[in-house]
Amino acid sequence: MADIADGRCRAGWSGLDDVVPQVAASHGATLFRYQQLAVHHLEEEAVEEISFLLTTQLHLVRMLPGRQQFLYLVGEKDSINLGLVREQLRGQLQPSVLSN
Repeated sequence: MADIADGRCRAGWSGLDDVVPQVAASHGATLFRYQQLAVHHLEEEAVEEISFLLTTQLHLVRMLPGRQQFLYLVGEKDSINLGLVREQLRGQLQPSVLSN
């Protein structure tokens, strides 16, 4: 989890040797800021999620309620089901769940 404004990593863990949570947080924040600029002219739209595939990895960057922080998930592409991850996040990232 990281802040959008400065990319500061609030909580991080990695089981992949080549993924450093602090670096991913910084790059994720930059990615979100650029995406927000790209859709700024669309008055009723906002970036909720960004996902992209690398050769061996899947990256999912999801805005948290309040739009000040995001969750950055990375996993091995061949062992992740993106639909299941999204469904799990949908239930876990509701404002009422996060405040408990």
